[in-house]
Amino acid sequence: MDDSRPTVLDQTNTATAEKPKSSLFQRGVRAVVLLVLIGGVIGGYFLYEQAQRYPSTDDAYVQTNVVQIAPQISGIVSRVHVVNNQHVAAGAPLFDIDSAPFAIAVEAAQAAFDEAVETVGASGAGVKAAAARVRQTEAAMANARREAIRGRALREAGSLSVSGLDTREAALKQAETSSEATLAELDRAQQQYGGSGKENARLRAAGAALRKAQLDLSHTEMRAPAAGWVANVTLREGAFAMMARPAFALVEDKDWWVDAHFKETDIHRIKPGQPVAVEIDMYPGITLKGEVESISAGSGAIFSLMPPENATGNWVKVTQRYTVRVKIIDRPPNPTQPLRIGASSQVKIDTAQ
Repeated sequence: MDDSRPTVLDQTNTATAEKPKSSLFQRGVRAVVLLVLIGGVIGGYFLYEQAQRYPSTDDAYVQTNVVQIAPQISGIVSRVHVVNNQHVAAGAPLFDIDSAPFAIAVEAAQAAFDEAVETVGASGAGVKAAAARVRQTEAAMANARREAIRGRALREAGSLSVSGLDTREAALKQAETSSEATLAELDRAQQQYGGSGKENARLRAAGAALRKAQLDLSHTEMRAPAAGWVANVTLREGAFAMMARPAFALVEDKDWWVDAHFKETDIHRIKPGQPVAVEIDMYPGITLKGEVESISAGSGAIFSLMPPENATGNWVKVTQRYTVRVKIIDRPPNPTQPLRIGASSQVKIDTAQ
């Protein structure tokens, strides 16, 4: 018989010794699980509170004003002063259009204006002459009227013959006819004259044509309306620039903002004036200060080319997004890192302030 085999008493003692150890381990595991659950609940609540106070979105893009540079006249491009992606100051020359045809137009308009001035001056002299003739005929008519009145009195007294009275009456009618003719001539001369200075329609028309020609000549030099970067510059010397057709774009370097698209469930907490933290993907580690400027009155789907129709029976509710404009207050600290339109961003709004 082998004495090394454990007896029933030894097995009982071993089981009794292992049981407390197993129970202690299970209690430790349960405590750890409980702590993890409590920590998860606390962490989840903290994250929920953070999400409620700081709604955020990564569906956001940097924006600024873009001006389409289009000439106000048509003509041959004589010179291009900029290259693609060049930064220009406000008022800097962009390109020139051949000014020779427009300079000739200014000369022609100036000559037409001078001719109108001379014509109006001659018409004014004609008006003065017609007025003098009117005064002369009116004086003659007044004299003939007095002679006719005197002749009637003499005829009644028997001191004048019938033929003498008829002669005086005929002279009065002739004087009246002459007066009416000179008045009509004066009216015609005044209509041709049209007045002096700003009252003269011919001078106003000639002056307007001259100013239009001078304005067209000034438009042969295209200058930057604001500071910024020129983009999509494909214009070359010798090309024909069409009036009102954009030649390239100017991205302004003044007012910058972020169009952030938030879920409709977050909009009720967002108000204009709330501070915003803006992170731009192209510049990691940099957080810019911003401020809520405005909130769109409609969702993005409403302003799309084909708004959704929800009249069918297979309609599925989709959370809509509304555009929140966030004004960027500061710029990246490194001047070699400028803001660029269309850059992806992350926006976080502090709704507690």
